[in-house]
Amino acid sequence: MTRLLACVALLVVLGATLSACTTDPTVASPAAGSAGVAAGLEADVEAGVSPVAVLQEWDRERAEAWAAGDSEGLEALYVRGSRAGERDVAMLRRWLDRGLRVEMLEVQVLRGRVVARAPRRITVAVIERLVHATARAGARRWSLPVGTVTERQVTLWRTGGRWRVARVSVAGGQA
Repeated sequence: MTRLLACVALLVVLGATLSACTTDPTVASPAAGSAGVAAGLEADVEAGVSPVAVLQEWDRERAEAWAAGDSEGLEALYVRGSRAGERDVAMLRRWLDRGLRVEMLEVQVLRGRVVARAPRRITVAVIERLVHATARAGARRWSLPVGTVTERQVTLWRTGGRWRVARVSVAGGQA
């Protein structure tokens, strides 16, 4: 039971670290696949690509890395030295060490907006909550608790031809 509670706490932190972003107040499911960074995301933000869409696509890739247990793929989604990235990768490795996988993580986005925009850099503010999460260890599956409404800002940089998260701030501090 202690192990399960520790896993639940880790998933709640995972959901708070970063999650889907859209201006549509619907549930986004990271279990829905993506083919990687879409060609449109390779264009500079100034070329008309929605920064919210950039973050949403990035988050789909992150969810895929988590579901696959791909720590190297997850690390590649962050700017080198990003504290959020270091924490996310460390958390994934702890889950894997325990034989656990996150199969589903659904986030309800209540509001999303661009707060800063520059060539090769965007910051998106989002208000959201974790509404459904599923973890698996072998044949055993757990539904994990709903999260609280959280406001955070995510800053992405375009480096090496792709968008990577540089920083995540939760209302009042850095995540």
